[in-house]
Amino acid sequence: MNQLFLKKPSRLSITILALQYFSDESNSTLADLVGGNLTARPMWFIQIEDDPQYRVLGFNDPSTIEEADAMINPSDDTPCPSRLGHFPDWQYLLREVYNLYRFSSAGGSPSIRSHQKEVRHRLSRLLNDDPPINKIHASEKPVCSHLSRALDIGVSHPTASLSRAIERIRGQLLWEFGYGKVPAGLINKYAFSEFMGPKGIIVSKELILGLVLFAPGTTYPTHSHQGITESYFCLNGAISENDVGVYAPGSLILNPPNHPHRITTSDREPSLLAYAWVGPTENLTNQKMVFNRQPR
Repeated sequence: MNQLFLKKPSRLSITILALQYFSDESNSTLADLVGGNLTARPMWFIQIEDDPQYRVLGFNDPSTIEEADAMINPSDDTPCPSRLGHFPDWQYLLREVYNLYRFSSAGGSPSIRSHQKEVRHRLSRLLNDDPPINKIHASEKPVCSHLSRALDIGVSHPTASLSRAIERIRGQLLWEFGYGKVPAGLINKYAFSEFMGPKGIIVSKELILGLVLFAPGTTYPTHSHQGITESYFCLNGAISENDVGVYAPGSLILNPPNHPHRITTSDREPSLLAYAWVGPTENLTNQKMVFNRQPR
């Protein structure tokens, strides 16, 4: 096997276009390749800066050359042709989430056990379907200045393998507030990233997965989710929900549909949570994030 690497500028970055070819002749030379003396068909690959995966485009015929050109110089309306199977780091992340819901204890609770099973089944179907990947521009919020610390201390806890998987894709995450009007006290202390769901990087209409990051000393106001069952896994830090307990890393919190809940976090360390939403497709797609009105 021989490789010829050509660098070409694009609107995205410096792009590497690799032409890979195979031959049974061990003494094949570059001149043989250029002169067309090889009987094996060449195969085109493309690699874009900050994307560690080679994207296989296919054999060298006019249609694949056009596809290569479209990937090197994409127009603004060019759809992303990639699917989950092209991105091992995202597959590993989802497998870590699957294992979390498979091997973590339900504490003897039938409701928690049923939810864990439902998340696994939906995630398993999704992995088998090889869903499409959305073209999303990554961005951060002020609280992301605490993310490195959260991941650093996360590797010393039972969920360490998930923290390491998050580290590998952190540069691709879109962090959001999610509310039309964010309380002033939350702007620097909170953000979430939906990495799988109707609006996520990984497209799914039956399961939403994401991360929530809190700065130290955060109070996340009372809210609820209409028609959606929610679970949180604490990956680092310590949190309390509704002032009825303290949840350490590895703990799971289950919130049934329409259940009001309020979160507070440790004063000394940030808290990173992984969450899952399960519910009817309509509810997952059209869910509005609002804080509950507090009685006067």
